[in-house]
Amino acid sequence: MSKLIRKIEQLEINNPAPLGFGRKQQPSPTKTMLIVGIYEQFEPITQLASPYLDAVILQPNNAPSPDLVALLDKNQTPWGILVEEPTLEEIQALKEKGCDFLVFRNTEVGVDAFQDQELGRILLIPGDIPKKEARSLEDLPLDGVVSMDIAVPPFSISDLLALSTLRGEIAKPFILQLGSTPSSWELECLRNLGVECVVLDLSNVEVSTIETLHTQKIRLPVRKGKADRNTLSISYSSNTSQSPNESDDDGDY
Repeated sequence: MSKLIRKIEQLEINNPAPLGFGRKQQPSPTKTMLIVGIYEQFEPITQLASPYLDAVILQPNNAPSPDLVALLDKNQTPWGILVEEPTLEEIQALKEKGCDFLVFRNTEVGVDAFQDQELGRILLIPGDIPKKEARSLEDLPLDGVVSMDIAVPPFSISDLLALSTLRGEIAKPFILQLGSTPSSWELECLRNLGVECVVLDLSNVEVSTIETLHTQKIRLPVRKGKADRNTLSISYSSNTSQSPNESDDDGDY
């Protein structure tokens, strides 16, 4: 399985401290979101060496330079390639170079390109994808999707509403491209909407920006489960559904 997809699947899995009377150990931090970089050039840059990147998407439709691969491998950072219509031979060559996942930008690519389940298979989708198509993604041989639209903070309620509507139709891991660094609260809102990964353009951010986003990410509160949210909704509904006459009747006895 793809290392990136495995990381996504392990999001918010708690690691409890061991039981017993031995020395108490703190549980490992729970990951709630991943930071992915995207990079268009062939030669390495300092940002690629950041230990806070969970994966990197490389833009060229061919193998990256050996120096770039060596830098990513040194930090054990999974990397993938943004591709158009790769042949099976090209996919195999990328895999032999260490490619972990493919991001397909063209839906006209032959389905044979999606048959290797050892590689992550991610599809670039438009932000205005029709609802029927968005729902149908669940049945396709895909491991996740990336929105073509670049989200630029600060966000409005309208922005989050549109994103929530899109995310709610897609039963696959969702990767969102960011135009700039969000605030801690905005990042929490994105996580609560179901965004598993955020993408930064490494050519336009400083190393310190990646570290800041990482700090914001690890400080996010644990997301409430659906059961907790439903309990709150039911409680509120029960309290508000009681009519004034019922309250008055209770006082007469």
